[in-house]
Amino acid sequence: MWEKRALKNLLDVKQVFDMCNIRFWLDYGTLLGAIRDRKLVRHMQDVDLGMVDEDWEKFVYSLQEFKKRGFNLMVKEFKVGGVVFRTAKLYRFGISVDFSIYKFLGKYAIDLHDRWGDMKFKFVRFLYYVLPLPEVIRRYIRNANNMPMKFIKVHFDVLPAKSKMPNSYIGRWLLGWKSYYYNKIPKYYFERLDTMNFYGTAFNVPSPVEDYLRYIYGKEWIMPQKNWGLMDNGSFYPLITRNYIEITEKQM
Repeated sequence: MWEKRALKNLLDVKQVFDMCNIRFWLDYGTLLGAIRDRKLVRHMQDVDLGMVDEDWEKFVYSLQEFKKRGFNLMVKEFKVGGVVFRTAKLYRFGISVDFSIYKFLGKYAIDLHDRWGDMKFKFVRFLYYVLPLPEVIRRYIRNANNMPMKFIKVHFDVLPAKSKMPNSYIGRWLLGWKSYYYNKIPKYYFERLDTMNFYGTAFNVPSPVEDYLRYIYGKEWIMPQKNWGLMDNGSFYPLITRNYIEITEKQM
């Protein structure tokens, strides 16, 4: 049932994006499942897609069509030193389609996130490093996408809809504000895309795709890694800046 619903979301996104001439590709867990397992994998939980910030206006134009098809949308904009980064999620059937919206800066494609939660979640991560916890607990803490960690992030989310906050670690820790990370990926992976047949439909993928998966998931990407977590992502960097970060969150 999950696979059928996730596939319906994916195919509808492709249909709408093709109508609006928006270039996109399979990314992260969805790409890994497509290449390694030849299917959508439920433990990846969401559908992950990538696109470029240059197509943002086309994306906004496409929203009316998504609404007609029963999707809800959440958009976040992060303004850092005058540069605007965006993320977007489409929701339907209890399954989200997560968009990494890359901005090309120099030789790299950058997208910014605040996926890891507030002070409480940071505290749990802190325990991971300083306490001799049993391996089963360490495995849960390490994986930011399992249900206990998602509960912590959602239940204790204290971020207001629009705010300015200092990006100092101590300030975030004391006040419970969120922290940020960005993915920094050589942009050549996205400049010329390859295609693959996935559920009988042609989808774009980064090129060269196996090299990209190795960059993100490591040299053992072809084998399922039970303890792989977001910190193991080869493109992951914490955001370190003295600039204030202005966040605007919109539900559309």
